[in-house]
Amino acid sequence: MRIVDKDDVPIKLTRNDLLKDNLGHKLIADHVWIDLSSNWFKLPTEIFYGDEITFEASVERYPITRDDLLNKRNEIWENTKLENENLKQSWRNNKFQYRGQLRYAKYEQLQSQIRQNIQLAKKRQKEIPMVDYGLARMEKIKIEKLQPLIEYKGIRRIGYSLDRLNKYKFKYINWISKRTEQYKLLLSSKNQL
Repeated sequence: MRIVDKDDVPIKLTRNDLLKDNLGHKLIADHVWIDLSSNWFKLPTEIFYGDEITFEASVERYPITRDDLLNKRNEIWENTKLENENLKQSWRNNKFQYRGQLRYAKYEQLQSQIRQNIQLAKKRQKEIPMVDYGLARMEKIKIEKLQPLIEYKGIRRIGYSLDRLNKYKFKYINWISKRTEQYKLLLSSKNQL
């Protein structure tokens, strides 16, 4: 997925850690979640993997629970706990060389360092957001380019049916989705030959 302006000129993305497509364009996302609204089914023909469409939509955040992000957050916390435990152990080993006010001052210094480590860990954890983005309120969906379709096991382009959608909503959507997946598998097996 790329973001382009109304003249199909790519919008410059300043982040350097983005994926790139086979033409070297920076990609804004490797996948996108969308609301399946009836606007899709007003298209004149079925779309398949590789077709190009344009649309207008709003970007919305939603909370996620991804193991890879949770693991990164947990790793930050575990490393901080280990570092703080090492500081405490060092204090225990050396505290008897200090007396009176000096011992108290060193203990306060230790506690201050532990608090700073915890604050830094929390800040670093927040830098790994547990949110993702989806497209909502999609409208003005238009087909820009249709790939030549390989006919396979009766899969050829059909017109979407709002009647079927209204009568058999989930069955119809599952059927359409399954056809797309079958076609995607066909393309990948053809490209491997």
